[in-house]
Amino acid sequence: GDRMFATAQLSFSIALCISIAPYPTDSFLPSRLPLFNFNTAQSRRSAVLGLRSSAQDSDLNRLQTQLNNAIEGEDYQRAADIRDRISKVTGQEGKPDGGWVRIGAPEWLADRAERLGFRMPAQVQRNAMCAVQENSDIVIRSPTGSGKTLAYMIPLLSGLSDDLLDEDLSTYLSRHIASDATKGQQISRLLRDELPKTPLAIIVVPTRELGVQVSMAAYQLLGGNRNNPVLLPERVASPYNPGSRINMFSYKGPRRAKVMGVWDDKTLNASMPIEDFGLDVLRGAHIVVGTPQHLKAVADRGHLNLANARYVVVDEADECLQDPDALSAILSAASGPASNPRQVRAFAGASLSDEQVAELRERGLLSARAVVVGEAADAAAPAAGLRVPPALTHKYVVAERWQWLGGLARLIRAE
Repeated sequence: GDRMFATAQLSFSIALCISIAPYPTDSFLPSRLPLFNFNTAQSRRSAVLGLRSSAQDSDLNRLQTQLNNAIEGEDYQRAADIRDRISKVTGQEGKPDGGWVRIGAPEWLADRAERLGFRMPAQVQRNAMCAVQENSDIVIRSPTGSGKTLAYMIPLLSGLSDDLLDEDLSTYLSRHIASDATKGQQISRLLRDELPKTPLAIIVVPTRELGVQVSMAAYQLLGGNRNNPVLLPERVASPYNPGSRINMFSYKGPRRAKVMGVWDDKTLNASMPIEDFGLDVLRGAHIVVGTPQHLKAVADRGHLNLANARYVVVDEADECLQDPDALSAILSAASGPASNPRQVRAFAGASLSDEQVAELRERGLLSARAVVVGEAADAAAPAAGLRVPPALTHKYVVAERWQWLGGLARLIRAE
Protein backbone atom coordinates (compact mmCIF):
# COMPACT_ATOMS: atom_id res chain seq x y z
CA GLY A 1 0.00 0.00 0.00
CA ASP A 2 0.93 3.65 -0.06
CA ARG A 3 3.40 4.82 2.55
CA MET A 4 4.36 8.37 3.38
CA PHE A 5 7.58 9.40 5.01
CA ALA A 6 8.27 12.52 7.05
CA THR A 7 11.97 13.12 7.46
CA ALA A 8 13.80 15.61 9.66
CA GLN A 9 17.54 16.24 9.32
CA LEU A 10 18.90 17.25 12.71
CA SER A 11 21.82 19.61 13.26
CA PHE A 12 23.97 16.79 14.62
CA SER A 13 23.59 14.66 11.48
CA ILE A 14 20.97 12.18 12.63
CA ALA A 15 18.17 11.48 10.17
CA LEU A 16 14.82 10.57 11.67
CA CYS A 17 11.95 9.04 9.74
CA ILE A 18 8.38 8.25 10.70
CA SER A 19 6.49 5.87 8.44
CA ILE A 20 2.79 5.13 8.28
CA ALA A 21 2.34 1.38 8.67
CA PRO A 22 0.05 -0.97 10.60
CA TYR A 23 1.19 -1.04 14.19
CA PRO A 24 -0.60 -2.02 17.43
CA THR A 25 -1.72 1.22 19.06
CA ASP A 26 -1.82 -0.27 22.55
CA SER A 27 1.93 -0.99 22.50
CA PHE A 28 3.01 2.45 21.27
CA LEU A 29 4.40 3.79 24.56
CA PRO A 30 7.04 6.48 25.13
CA SER A 31 9.40 4.00 26.74
CA ARG A 32 8.87 1.34 24.08
CA LEU A 33 9.54 3.16 20.82
CA PRO A 34 10.75 0.54 18.31
CA LEU A 35 14.08 2.02 17.21
CA PHE A 36 15.90 0.37 14.31
CA ASN A 37 19.44 1.15 13.27
CA PHE A 38 19.51 1.68 9.53
CA ASN A 39 23.05 0.32 9.32
CA THR A 40 21.89 -3.17 10.35
CA ALA A 41 20.13 -3.48 7.00
CA GLN A 42 23.07 -2.09 5.05
CA SER A 43 24.09 -5.39 3.45
CA ARG A 44 20.52 -6.07 2.27
CA ARG A 45 20.23 -2.53 0.90
CA SER A 46 23.58 -2.87 -0.86
CA ALA A 47 22.36 -6.01 -2.58
CA VAL A 48 19.17 -4.30 -3.70
CA LEU A 49 21.00 -1.26 -5.07
CA GLY A 50 23.75 -3.35 -6.62
CA LEU A 51 26.58 -1.74 -4.65
CA ARG A 52 29.97 -3.39 -5.02
CA SER A 53 32.65 -3.61 -2.37
CA SER A 54 35.29 -2.66 -4.94
CA ALA A 55 33.58 0.70 -5.41
CA GLN A 56 33.64 1.28 -1.66
CA ASP A 57 37.31 0.30 -1.48
CA SER A 58 38.21 2.93 -4.06
CA ASP A 59 36.44 5.67 -2.11
CA LEU A 60 39.31 6.81 0.11
CA ASN A 61 37.29 9.49 1.87
CA ARG A 62 34.60 6.98 2.79
CA LEU A 63 37.14 4.50 4.10
CA GLN A 64 38.78 7.14 6.27
CA THR A 65 35.38 8.07 7.71
CA GLN A 66 34.68 4.42 8.45
CA LEU A 67 38.09 4.14 10.13
CA ASN A 68 37.25 7.08 12.38
CA ASN A 69 33.95 5.43 13.35
CA ALA A 70 35.62 2.08 14.05
CA ILE A 71 38.24 3.66 16.30
CA GLU A 72 35.61 5.74 18.09
CA GLY A 73 33.61 2.54 18.71
CA GLU A 74 36.77 0.74 19.88
CA ASP A 75 36.31 -1.92 17.19
CA TYR A 76 40.02 -2.29 16.60
CA GLN A 77 39.82 -5.40 14.45
CA ARG A 78 37.57 -3.61 12.00
CA ALA A 79 39.81 -0.55 12.23
CA ALA A 80 42.83 -2.68 11.31
CA ASP A 81 40.99 -4.15 8.31
CA ILE A 82 39.98 -0.69 7.07
CA ARG A 83 43.52 0.57 7.62
CA ASP A 84 44.84 -2.22 5.39
CA ARG A 85 42.29 -1.36 2.68
CA ILE A 86 43.34 2.29 2.85
CA SER A 87 46.97 1.24 2.49
CA LYS A 88 46.13 -0.72 -0.65
CA VAL A 89 44.24 2.23 -2.15
CA THR A 90 47.02 4.72 -1.41
CA GLY A 91 49.85 2.33 -2.22
CA GLN A 92 51.55 3.18 1.08
CA GLU A 93 51.37 -0.10 2.95
CA GLY A 94 52.82 0.11 6.43
CA LYS A 95 53.28 3.88 6.24
CA PRO A 96 51.14 5.94 8.66
CA ASP A 97 49.27 8.76 6.95
CA GLY A 98 49.49 11.09 9.93
CA GLY A 99 46.87 13.06 11.81
CA TRP A 100 45.72 16.64 12.11
CA VAL A 101 49.06 18.03 13.28
CA ARG A 102 50.85 16.53 10.31
CA ILE A 103 48.65 18.42 7.84
CA GLY A 104 49.18 21.73 9.64
CA ALA A 105 46.57 22.02 12.40
CA PRO A 106 47.80 23.49 15.73
CA GLU A 107 48.17 21.03 18.57
CA TRP A 108 45.24 22.39 20.60
CA LEU A 109 42.88 22.05 17.62
CA ALA A 110 44.15 18.58 16.74
CA ASP A 111 43.60 17.47 20.33
CA ARG A 112 40.10 18.95 20.38
CA ALA A 113 39.10 17.33 17.07
CA GLU A 114 40.31 13.96 18.31
CA ARG A 115 38.39 14.33 21.58
CA LEU A 116 35.25 15.14 19.59
CA GLY A 117 35.62 11.86 17.71
CA PHE A 118 37.42 13.03 14.57
CA ARG A 119 40.52 10.93 15.11
CA MET A 120 42.16 11.68 11.78
CA PRO A 121 41.41 13.83 8.73
CA ALA A 122 39.53 12.43 5.77
CA GLN A 123 40.92 12.90 2.28
CA VAL A 124 38.72 15.88 1.43
CA GLN A 125 39.95 17.59 4.62
CA ARG A 126 43.60 16.92 3.79
CA ASN A 127 43.22 18.35 0.30
CA ALA A 128 41.36 21.43 1.56
CA MET A 129 43.99 22.08 4.25
CA CYS A 130 46.80 22.03 1.68
CA ALA A 131 44.99 24.51 -0.56
CA VAL A 132 44.09 26.98 2.22
CA GLN A 133 47.64 26.94 3.60
CA GLU A 134 48.77 28.37 0.26
CA ASN A 135 46.17 31.20 0.60
CA SER A 136 44.27 29.85 -2.39
CA ASP A 137 40.53 30.13 -2.86
CA ILE A 138 38.94 26.69 -2.79
CA VAL A 139 35.87 24.82 -3.99
CA ILE A 140 34.94 21.78 -1.88
CA ARG A 141 32.64 19.27 -3.55
CA SER A 142 31.86 16.23 -1.45
CA PRO A 143 28.76 14.18 -0.53
CA THR A 144 26.72 14.75 2.61
CA GLY A 145 28.35 13.24 5.67
CA SER A 146 31.82 13.11 4.12
CA GLY A 147 33.31 15.92 6.23
CA LYS A 148 32.69 19.14 4.26
CA THR A 149 32.16 21.23 7.38
CA LEU A 150 35.48 20.21 8.92
CA ALA A 151 37.12 20.55 5.49
CA TYR A 152 36.77 24.33 5.78
CA MET A 153 36.42 24.70 9.56
CA ILE A 154 39.77 23.13 10.52
CA PRO A 155 41.80 25.27 8.03
CA LEU A 156 39.82 28.35 9.12
CA LEU A 157 40.51 27.85 12.83
CA SER A 158 44.13 26.88 12.10
CA GLY A 159 44.66 30.16 10.27
CA LEU A 160 43.06 32.17 13.08
CA SER A 161 44.79 30.27 15.89
CA ASP A 162 47.66 32.71 16.46
CA ASP A 163 45.36 35.75 16.50
CA LEU A 164 42.93 34.11 18.94
CA LEU A 165 45.70 32.97 21.28
CA ASP A 166 47.41 36.38 21.16
CA GLU A 167 44.12 38.04 22.08
CA ASP A 168 43.78 35.71 25.07
CA LEU A 169 47.24 36.64 26.33
CA SER A 170 46.84 40.37 25.67
CA THR A 171 43.49 40.48 27.44
CA TYR A 172 44.90 38.64 30.43
CA LEU A 173 47.81 41.06 30.70
CA SER A 174 45.59 44.12 30.33
CA ARG A 175 43.40 42.94 33.19
CA HIS A 176 46.10 41.88 35.64
CA ILE A 177 49.01 44.27 35.04
CA ALA A 178 46.95 47.40 35.64
CA SER A 179 47.20 48.68 39.22
CA ASP A 180 44.31 51.13 39.00
CA ALA A 181 41.23 51.76 36.88
CA THR A 182 42.70 54.60 34.81
CA LYS A 183 45.78 52.66 33.84
CA GLY A 184 43.62 49.64 33.05
CA GLN A 185 41.44 51.72 30.75
CA GLN A 186 44.52 53.00 28.89
CA ILE A 187 45.82 49.47 28.36
CA SER A 188 42.42 48.30 27.20
CA ARG A 189 42.22 51.16 24.69
CA LEU A 190 45.67 50.31 23.40
CA LEU A 191 44.69 46.66 23.25
CA ARG A 192 41.68 47.42 21.07
CA ASP A 193 43.89 49.24 18.58
CA GLU A 194 46.36 46.37 18.32
CA LEU A 195 43.96 43.42 18.11
CA PRO A 196 42.77 42.34 14.64
CA LYS A 197 39.44 43.82 13.60
CA THR A 198 36.46 41.51 13.76
CA PRO A 199 34.86 39.51 12.31
CA LEU A 200 37.79 37.31 11.36
CA ALA A 201 35.60 34.83 9.46
CA ILE A 202 32.19 34.87 7.81
CA ILE A 203 30.27 31.69 7.01
CA VAL A 204 27.27 32.03 4.69
CA VAL A 205 24.60 29.32 4.90
CA PRO A 206 21.28 28.98 3.04
CA THR A 207 19.08 28.12 6.06
CA ARG A 208 18.83 28.72 9.78
CA GLU A 209 19.06 24.98 10.51
CA LEU A 210 22.41 24.63 8.75
CA GLY A 211 23.56 27.81 10.48
CA VAL A 212 22.85 26.26 13.87
CA GLN A 213 24.76 23.11 12.89
CA VAL A 214 27.80 25.02 11.62
CA SER A 215 27.81 27.35 14.62
CA MET A 216 27.66 24.40 16.99
CA ALA A 217 30.58 22.73 15.19
CA ALA A 218 32.71 25.86 15.57
CA TYR A 219 31.56 26.31 19.17
CA GLN A 220 32.56 22.76 20.11
CA LEU A 221 35.94 22.98 18.37
CA LEU A 222 36.58 26.16 20.36
CA GLY A 223 35.96 24.42 23.68
CA GLY A 224 32.18 24.60 24.01
CA ASN A 225 29.82 21.81 25.01
CA ARG A 226 26.53 21.11 23.26
CA ASN A 227 24.94 20.38 26.68
CA ASN A 228 25.43 24.00 27.70
CA PRO A 229 22.13 24.95 29.43
CA VAL A 230 22.35 28.47 27.99
CA LEU A 231 22.24 27.05 24.45
CA LEU A 232 19.81 24.20 25.11
CA PRO A 233 17.73 25.01 28.20
CA GLU A 234 15.26 22.22 27.35
CA ARG A 235 17.97 19.52 27.45
CA VAL A 236 18.15 17.71 30.77
CA ALA A 237 21.83 16.84 31.14
CA SER A 238 23.53 14.89 33.89
CA PRO A 239 25.01 17.26 36.51
CA TYR A 240 28.16 15.16 36.61
CA ASN A 241 30.17 13.94 33.66
CA PRO A 242 33.62 13.09 35.03
CA GLY A 243 34.60 10.73 32.22
CA SER A 244 33.90 13.09 29.34
CA ARG A 245 36.81 13.66 26.97
CA ILE A 246 35.51 17.08 25.95
CA ASN A 247 35.05 18.75 29.33
CA MET A 248 36.38 22.27 29.78
CA PHE A 249 39.44 21.15 31.74
CA SER A 250 40.86 19.20 28.79
CA TYR A 251 40.58 22.13 26.36
CA LYS A 252 43.90 23.85 25.58
CA GLY A 253 42.91 26.40 22.94
CA PRO A 254 41.78 30.05 22.97
CA ARG A 255 39.06 30.79 25.51
CA ARG A 256 37.74 34.13 24.33
CA ALA A 257 36.71 33.17 20.79
CA LYS A 258 33.18 34.31 20.04
CA VAL A 259 30.86 32.62 17.52
CA MET A 260 27.59 34.36 16.66
CA GLY A 261 24.77 33.71 14.21
CA VAL A 262 22.35 35.95 12.35
CA TRP A 263 19.84 33.82 10.46
CA ASP A 264 16.35 35.03 11.42
CA ASP A 265 14.51 38.17 12.47
CA LYS A 266 15.20 37.54 16.16
CA THR A 267 18.97 37.38 15.74
CA LEU A 268 18.85 40.26 13.26
CA ASN A 269 17.20 42.47 15.86
CA ALA A 270 19.67 41.31 18.51
CA SER A 271 22.55 42.37 16.25
CA MET A 272 21.45 46.00 16.31
CA PRO A 273 23.31 48.43 18.61
CA ILE A 274 21.98 49.11 22.07
CA GLU A 275 20.95 52.66 21.18
CA ASP A 276 18.60 51.14 18.58
CA PHE A 277 17.11 48.83 21.21
CA GLY A 278 19.24 45.86 20.13
CA LEU A 279 21.74 43.75 22.04
CA ASP A 280 24.76 44.42 19.81
CA VAL A 281 25.62 40.71 19.94
CA LEU A 282 27.93 40.90 16.92
CA ARG A 283 30.37 43.27 18.62
CA GLY A 284 33.69 41.48 18.98
CA ALA A 285 32.42 38.30 17.28
CA HIS A 286 35.33 36.44 15.68
CA ILE A 287 33.17 34.09 13.56
CA VAL A 288 29.77 35.14 12.21
CA VAL A 289 27.41 32.60 10.63
CA GLY A 290 24.34 33.76 8.73
CA THR A 291 22.05 33.51 5.74
CA PRO A 292 22.65 35.75 2.71
CA GLN A 293 19.55 37.89 3.35
CA HIS A 294 20.28 38.57 7.02
CA LEU A 295 24.02 39.09 6.58
CA LYS A 296 23.28 41.59 3.80
CA ALA A 297 20.84 43.43 6.07
CA VAL A 298 23.43 43.65 8.87
CA ALA A 299 26.15 44.83 6.49
CA ASP A 300 23.85 47.43 4.86
CA ARG A 301 23.08 48.91 8.27
CA GLY A 302 26.78 49.21 9.04
CA HIS A 303 26.68 46.85 12.02
CA LEU A 304 29.22 44.44 10.53
CA ASN A 305 32.34 45.24 8.54
CA LEU A 306 32.66 42.25 6.23
CA ALA A 307 35.94 43.58 4.80
CA ASN A 308 37.72 42.62 8.03
CA ALA A 309 37.24 38.91 7.34
CA ARG A 310 40.26 36.77 6.57
CA TYR A 311 38.05 33.83 5.64
CA VAL A 312 34.76 33.93 3.75
CA VAL A 313 33.00 30.58 3.46
CA VAL A 314 29.83 29.80 1.51
CA ASP A 315 28.40 26.47 2.68
CA GLU A 316 25.93 24.67 0.41
CA ALA A 317 26.93 27.19 -2.24
CA ASP A 318 24.62 25.63 -4.81
CA GLU A 319 21.65 26.58 -2.60
CA CYS A 320 23.00 30.05 -1.79
CA LEU A 321 23.35 30.75 -5.51
CA GLN A 322 19.57 30.66 -5.80
CA ASP A 323 19.69 34.20 -4.40
CA PRO A 324 22.68 35.47 -6.40
CA ASP A 325 22.06 39.16 -5.70
CA ALA A 326 22.28 38.81 -1.91
CA LEU A 327 25.31 36.55 -2.15
CA SER A 328 27.07 38.91 -4.57
CA ALA A 329 26.36 41.86 -2.26
CA ILE A 330 27.94 40.04 0.69
CA LEU A 331 31.03 38.95 -1.22
CA SER A 332 31.43 42.39 -2.79
CA ALA A 333 31.29 44.02 0.64
CA ALA A 334 33.88 41.52 1.89
CA SER A 335 36.24 42.38 -0.98
CA GLY A 336 36.13 46.16 -0.72
CA PRO A 337 39.14 48.50 -0.89
CA ALA A 338 39.85 47.98 2.82
CA SER A 339 39.49 44.20 2.69
CA ASN A 340 42.04 41.89 4.25
CA PRO A 341 44.80 41.24 1.68
CA ARG A 342 45.12 37.63 2.92
CA GLN A 343 41.43 36.89 2.50
CA VAL A 344 40.62 33.30 1.47
CA ARG A 345 37.27 32.23 0.04
CA ALA A 346 35.82 28.74 0.21
CA PHE A 347 32.71 27.42 -1.53
CA ALA A 348 31.37 24.05 -0.34
CA GLY A 349 28.52 21.97 -1.70
CA ALA A 350 27.47 18.40 -2.26
CA SER A 351 26.11 19.10 -5.75
CA LEU A 352 28.10 22.16 -6.84
CA SER A 353 28.36 21.80 -10.62
CA ASP A 354 31.09 22.89 -13.00
CA GLU A 355 28.66 25.44 -14.47
CA GLN A 356 28.09 27.01 -11.05
CA VAL A 357 31.83 27.16 -10.40
CA ALA A 358 32.28 28.87 -13.77
CA GLU A 359 29.49 31.32 -12.87
CA LEU A 360 31.27 32.21 -9.62
CA ARG A 361 34.44 32.94 -11.56
CA GLU A 362 32.62 35.02 -14.17
CA ARG A 363 31.01 37.13 -11.45
CA GLY A 364 34.43 37.70 -9.90
CA LEU A 365 33.35 35.98 -6.69
CA LEU A 366 35.96 33.24 -7.03
CA SER A 367 39.60 33.52 -8.02
CA ALA A 368 40.53 32.11 -11.40
CA ARG A 369 43.31 30.16 -9.66
CA ALA A 370 40.98 28.60 -7.11
CA VAL A 371 41.68 24.99 -6.20
CA VAL A 372 38.79 22.56 -6.79
CA VAL A 373 38.63 19.62 -4.36
CA GLY A 374 36.37 16.71 -5.35
CA GLU A 375 34.33 16.03 -8.45
CA ALA A 376 30.98 17.39 -9.54
CA ALA A 377 28.01 15.18 -8.80
CA ASP A 378 26.66 13.45 -11.88
CA ALA A 379 22.95 14.20 -12.10
CA ALA A 380 22.53 11.39 -14.62
CA ALA A 381 24.10 8.77 -12.33
CA PRO A 382 21.83 5.79 -11.63
CA ALA A 383 20.26 5.32 -8.23
CA ALA A 384 22.56 2.34 -7.67
CA GLY A 385 25.40 4.81 -7.18
CA LEU A 386 23.79 6.30 -4.08
CA ARG A 387 25.26 5.32 -0.74
CA VAL A 388 24.42 6.24 2.83
CA PRO A 389 27.28 8.34 4.23
CA PRO A 390 29.05 6.36 6.96
CA ALA A 391 29.05 9.33 9.34
CA LEU A 392 25.23 9.43 9.48
CA THR A 393 23.09 7.29 11.75
CA HIS A 394 19.54 6.63 10.55
CA LYS A 395 16.70 5.66 12.86
CA TYR A 396 12.99 5.31 12.24
CA VAL A 397 9.74 4.55 14.03
CA VAL A 398 6.79 2.68 12.55
CA ALA A 399 3.71 4.71 13.48
CA GLU A 400 0.14 5.54 12.58
CA ARG A 401 -0.66 8.96 11.15
CA TRP A 402 -1.90 10.33 14.48
CA GLN A 403 1.38 9.25 16.13
CA TRP A 404 3.70 11.19 13.80
CA LEU A 405 4.27 14.29 15.89
CA GLY A 406 4.57 12.55 19.24
CA GLY A 407 6.95 9.92 17.91
CA LEU A 408 9.17 12.45 16.19
CA ALA A 409 9.24 14.66 19.28
CA ARG A 410 10.30 11.72 21.47
CA LEU A 411 13.04 10.74 19.04
CA ILE A 412 14.41 14.27 18.88
CA ARG A 413 14.28 14.57 22.66
CA ALA A 414 16.06 11.23 23.08
CA GLU A 415 18.85 12.22 20.70
